[in-house]
Amino acid sequence: MRLNENGLTLVEVMLVVILLGILAVISIPSVLDNIKSAIKTEAVTAMGVIRTAEKSYYAEYSNYATFSGGAGLDALGLNPNDFNGQYYSGSCYSVYVARFTGRPTIQASPAVSQAPQRQKVTSFGAMYMDIINGNISGDYQ
Repeated sequence: MRLNENGLTLVEVMLVVILLGILAVISIPSVLDNIKSAIKTEAVTAMGVIRTAEKSYYAEYSNYATFSGGAGLDALGLNPNDFNGQYYSGSCYSVYVARFTGRPTIQASPAVSQAPQRQKVTSFGAMYMDIINGNISGDYQ
């Protein structure tokens, strides 16, 4: 008597499920690291543009333009809409003089972002760039 050999056995199905689980466990951290890297790159690039504009502003007026929530980007000759990306929007960027160091600092704060992927950024916290030397600091590196 021959058994019907149509389909897969339970053991074969379980092996496939286990292999897919192992592949997922291996690949998910890599994907999350790539997302984190993309978030940081978007913020650092935008802050670099603001830093360059601030240096030009300083050369002309001998002080830095300070603003909050992207409202002062116009004073630097920048269009706030040009800063609308996947993770941050123009309203995320602020420039202020740091209280403890007295140094002009750019802040990228995802809490006020209107960007399409903003929910992926809020857990990372804010990033900061020193306008004078370009050093990056913040809640995630």
